Amino acid sequence: MSGAGPVGPKKIDDFVAATLILFDSANHRKVDEKTRIAAEAYLNRIKSSPDGWKFCLQKLHQISRTGGQNEVKFWCLQQITTVIANRWLELSDEDRKQLKAGLLVYVRDVISKIPQPPFIKTKLSVAFVTILKYDYPTRWPTFFKEFLSMLNNGVEVVDVFFRVLKAIDQDVVVFDPNRSEEERKRNQAIKDAMREDCVNQIVQAVHGIVIACHASHQKLAKEALTVLASYISWIDISLVTNERFVTLLYKFFNIESLQMAACDCVNEILYKGMDLPKKIYLNSLNTSIGYVTTIKS
Repeated sequence: MSGAGPVGPKKIDDFVAATLILFDSANHRKVDEKTRIAAEAYLNRIKSSPDGWKFCLQKLHQISRTGGQNEVKFWCLQQITTVIANRWLELSDEDRKQLKAGLLVYVRDVISKIPQPPFIKTKLSVAFVTILKYDYPTRWPTFFKEFLSMLNNGVEVVDVFFRVLKAIDQDVVVFDPNRSEEERKRNQAIKDAMREDCVNQIVQAVHGIVIACHASHQKLAKEALTVLASYISWIDISLVTNERFVTLLYKFFNIESLQMAACDCVNEILYKGMDLPKKIYLNSLNTSIGYVTTIKS
């Protein structure tokens, strides 16, 4: 592992070996100290290289396409996310464009065909949201449009999209007193831009997904409703209180695996406030399903 720099095309074996050695050491598996130090030094050269993220992006694609080790993919995503968090504004416009495109292509062309473990998809979603907090809506106004356009590529892509939406809820929407005033203002600007730009399309996408998946992919349909429930408190209430959506929620009250997620949506609607007749109607539905659930249990 000593000698040549970390970005040469023949270094894939050394890179994988070094990463696995590091994970073995972290998991308290027996690793020779000299080997561990050499592996650490090798990976540190990648970390400290200005173009190390390009190497990691390339290897993420390459290793994922060939069914490589998940630890290596995770390490690549970890370094990419660290660069985004700490050096994003130092990168050139061209480099930022390349990194964004590389991550989107990874979702569209790799994950859609070669499903990845949940923790890889979650880490990927964190990378996307870290970029979003810097670049949306000013430098990446098409973020949601580009993601929404990929949803027809299959359930794995949809799953990543929901993970991105959940990460936005956690990192942007949910109040955290430890955030600085600057970060709170930036998060509010993101929410405002989303209301104007894409919330309607997101809700329509969720509607279409739950209709398409409620029979064949109930776990994904449940996830769609869970994500929707977390957004109801700050989006236009009319998007989810129309006859089409209310009828759909009522339908899911009769599907055991989706009952509670549908109830969560109704509860969020009731908490937010709406016209009294609709509120009475939804409340009666919610009461009914609560009664049914109690009887079944």
